[in-house]
Amino acid sequence: MRGYSGRASLRRLERLARGRPARTLPTCGHVDLRQTVIKMPPLDEGMAASARYHGTSRSLGFALLALIACARSTAETTAPSEPPAAEFSVDEKRERVENYLNGLVEQSRLRGRVLIRGPDFEMDWSSGPSLDVIPLGSLTKQFTAVAILQLVAEGALQLDGPIAPYLPHAGPVGDATFRQLLSHRSGLPPEIPDEFAPTRRDLYKVAEAAADASLRSEPGTEHLYSNFGYSLLAHVVEEVSGQPWCERLASALFQPAGMSNTSCCDRARKSVSVGHTLGPAGDLMPQPNPDFPALAGAGDVCGSAEDLINWTHVLSADSLLPAEFRTQMRTRQAADHPYGMGVFVSSFGDRKLIQHTGALPGLRTLYLHYPEDGVTIILLSDLAPVPLAEVEEVLSSIVFQSSYVAPSPISLTTEPMSPELDSRLSGNYHLAGDPSQTILIEATESSLVILDDGVRSELQKLEGEQVLLIVETKETISYTLPAEGPVRELVYHTVEGWNAPFVRLDSPSQ
Repeated sequence: MRGYSGRASLRRLERLARGRPARTLPTCGHVDLRQTVIKMPPLDEGMAASARYHGTSRSLGFALLALIACARSTAETTAPSEPPAAEFSVDEKRERVENYLNGLVEQSRLRGRVLIRGPDFEMDWSSGPSLDVIPLGSLTKQFTAVAILQLVAEGALQLDGPIAPYLPHAGPVGDATFRQLLSHRSGLPPEIPDEFAPTRRDLYKVAEAAADASLRSEPGTEHLYSNFGYSLLAHVVEEVSGQPWCERLASALFQPAGMSNTSCCDRARKSVSVGHTLGPAGDLMPQPNPDFPALAGAGDVCGSAEDLINWTHVLSADSLLPAEFRTQMRTRQAADHPYGMGVFVSSFGDRKLIQHTGALPGLRTLYLHYPEDGVTIILLSDLAPVPLAEVEEVLSSIVFQSSYVAPSPISLTTEPMSPELDSRLSGNYHLAGDPSQTILIEATESSLVILDDGVRSELQKLEGEQVLLIVETKETISYTLPAEGPVRELVYHTVEGWNAPFVRLDSPSQ
């Protein structure tokens, strides 16, 4: 969505991207990483200048090019079933990783650190200033999940017991269980309602807000990613453990795991990195860090790449959490969504993948862990946007020597839109599962435009495709044209690889 450029609001992109699983790129043809170093297709200078303005560099990002070319996405990463013809050496792997990441730096799409640890391959890559302590965003949620599951293992909580006893008074969310809160199926809205926002620093006030909140759905019926729910879980940790939230994390998680550089952000021993976006001239624009205590349980932890590696080792060794609860944490909690408890549970080919992303203003984080292979990949960047979906697939492909699905160079030729198509696309749409986030598409005398987060942009149709190009941001919107009547569903494709489904909100006149 909008929000990654210097002049546009970050609000919508941060809400969309925070914690969403990395989406894969459409299949447009295989590139064998044993022979090919992935590069951006050549693009004209006018588009490159526009993209630098919006933080994508050299026009469209790799992920966006693929989305335009194929106008579709898949739910999980896929790898070819056939093994590579011949293995390449550790040095060759390292060269390919360096070439790829250095290319992102040249395109102003990454600045930070990537750490890869596995039994047969290790690598530590960095660019820019040292990121000793960086806000981890929604990677925080796996810490919250373990803190709750520790209390379950101790018998202090029941995983399938209701949250009601820990609320100041009864409310609709009281019937939600801890399992449902951990898997984002409580029905709570994504964020604390605005009227309660000034009190978010007080976790007891968060619990009061939860008790008074209207649910978006009945507990257990659908997945709705909720930072609100994870802040409520932080309140429960305080109530049951008898320790303040940050002290409990330190004593029960970070100290036993040897995570010396990890803590609540407002208690960090070292200077906390700030995020950046690109300004109109390609200059770095620092972004203010959020009020971290107001993100307790959902995005208030800062840490380092090494500490995340330590965390993975200790958690896998069952010293923080009994194996049965770690297994439940890393198991999908519903058939209709790949979320476990505090982590996404997906796959790369036939390899199980535990993952999460984090997004704060000008900051991006990525956690990938292949438990059956003992491979962990950490990315920390103080520059946004980063094509996280692409990074996941490329680095995993190199480490496991799979073929990478790469887009072919395409033409961005547009074609005129008919008044009939303008009419069928026009209307209000809301983000699936979150009616509070809306976009408006409307026809003017001269063009079709989109109003998103208060900003109006022109739309053009790509030739021969059911895809709209947002002229200003170079993002795309794909749609399916029904046999008759208005378009009912859209998919908004962001530069970072997020695919956000929107459904029609209004009932247009016929």
